[in-house]
Amino acid sequence: GQTVVANAGLLGQTLRIGPWSAEVILITDPEHAVPVQIVRNGLRTIAVGSGEADSISLPYLPIQSDVVVGDLLVTSGLGGVFPAGFPVATITEARRDTGSALAQVRAKPLAALDRDREVSFVWFKAAHTAAPATETPDPQAAAALGIAPQTAPPAPAPAPAPAVVAPAAAQTTSAAATTTPAATAPAATAPAATAPARVDAPRTGTR
Repeated sequence: GQTVVANAGLLGQTLRIGPWSAEVILITDPEHAVPVQIVRNGLRTIAVGSGEADSISLPYLPIQSDVVVGDLLVTSGLGGVFPAGFPVATITEARRDTGSALAQVRAKPLAALDRDREVSFVWFKAAHTAAPATETPDPQAAAALGIAPQTAPPAPAPAPAPAVVAPAAAQTTSAAATTTPAATAPAATAPAATAPARVDAPRTGTR
């Protein structure tokens, strides 16, 4: 999804990325669309590839739109895919048929798509005032324009943590043998039996 520009103007955007090369979809590809703006009056629309090497079309302009041959088209910056202000094409044809509600407008790309040998890759700076809220192109806007922005590959899943196996519980639990000294009750001392004292009564009488 990164913007690609040549010496004179917009070339396209990256479609696939490899370790040693990149595939670029050109602005003339029928599957490609780019939001543009007419420099002369600020009119905004979408330019779509026509499949021809030297032509793009603007199929969404109403018949009363102020567009004339020679108007310069630049990127408008809408959608957060292309930075604003890069030259795209010049209007070469603007026809209006009374039987259609839309004007038939075509433009010629400024970049020499079949001859340019060096290109530059452009991206937004997050701190720039014209940058979108995020550096990643808006998926909904990209889908509306028929663009599939390149996304970063998913991060590898973290390695599973080793399972912690708790030791098996012992089949028998040996309680610590604790010897509790027996409480020694004081010996109960029964009171000694006191034998009654023998008292010899005096003998009385005559012999």
